[in-house]
Amino acid sequence: MQLLHVDNYTPFVWFAFEKMGPGRRIHDVLIVKGACRFTPSERAWWHIVPADDGDVAPIHMSDEPYDFDGGAYSSLRLTGDTVLYKPATDFVIGGSATPARGRDRTWAAEIVVRSHGKERRQVILLHGERRWQWSLLRGWHLSNPQSCEQIELRYELAYGGSYQQADRWVRHDPNPVGRGFFPEQRMDREVYYPAARIELINSHLDAVHKPIAVPALGPIPRTWASRKRYAGTYGKQWEADFKRNPGNADYAADFDPRFFQAAHPNWIFEPYWRGNETISLAGFSGDKAIVGQLPGWQPVAEGQGSKGALQRQAMKLDTVQIDLDRQRLYLTWRIVIDQDKQIEQAKIHLERLS
Repeated sequence: MQLLHVDNYTPFVWFAFEKMGPGRRIHDVLIVKGACRFTPSERAWWHIVPADDGDVAPIHMSDEPYDFDGGAYSSLRLTGDTVLYKPATDFVIGGSATPARGRDRTWAAEIVVRSHGKERRQVILLHGERRWQWSLLRGWHLSNPQSCEQIELRYELAYGGSYQQADRWVRHDPNPVGRGFFPEQRMDREVYYPAARIELINSHLDAVHKPIAVPALGPIPRTWASRKRYAGTYGKQWEADFKRNPGNADYAADFDPRFFQAAHPNWIFEPYWRGNETISLAGFSGDKAIVGQLPGWQPVAEGQGSKGALQRQAMKLDTVQIDLDRQRLYLTWRIVIDQDKQIEQAKIHLERLS
């Protein structure tokens, strides 16, 4: 790695690492990560405010699945920070949602984000455990949801899934780990089948054979269709390159850096967030909404090396993560430095958006 020394004049944690990009170009990547917390107000909501000193955002070296034995398609608890580059901002949410009344069978939850003068909204329905069941009069129909105290926001509880057919697996491309994706003709009328518990309010279950949309929740694994389509074509040409350069093969010729985006496609924002966006969540934290504006932080990097300088430039806010269980919001900024510049020293300063 060319970047040997970093002076960090921000209150945030930082990390530097080396990554190969397309064309086998080697880059130094520098990230800083800040934290906000949810604090109660006198009114019926939580505010988003900067975290206290010493409340450090964690740096994750790699993706962390919920189930380490779940194979390549396992859903992710969190996404790793050590990627080369993201061309847009990822917004992800994780943890558990709780109803306003302490326990409930079904309730609605809403997320609203305002960025660059535009608003993006998602309203979901959250249900207690429910199932598909068969009767002579009604055929396949949904049971009433059971009462519950919380629902973990995982893709396993949304529509989707996989099933085996002959010698191959058939997967629901948008969500291979969900529930409900199964051929009706193979369903046993004496068996109860788990039904999706998290669904979009405008795309909800009404028939056992009818697929519904998958809501935006946590990060998406690299093997799922929404990301894999950007990985490129790894055919004979790439295999020949791999044999010539074992352990150091280049990316596919048609690789697209959008592959590095880990959010659900509906929660990928381009252009990048500035850092002063407003976020509101209702139906996730009991009877209190979560509302606030990001603090307007802007980390700025500059550097010096044997072949010139890294001109002062704003780092890109490319990941925003909400953790409902920890009542935290994490922000990750990134800058990518081509090693051809031989930048050996860097400084990070913090500015405020006007």
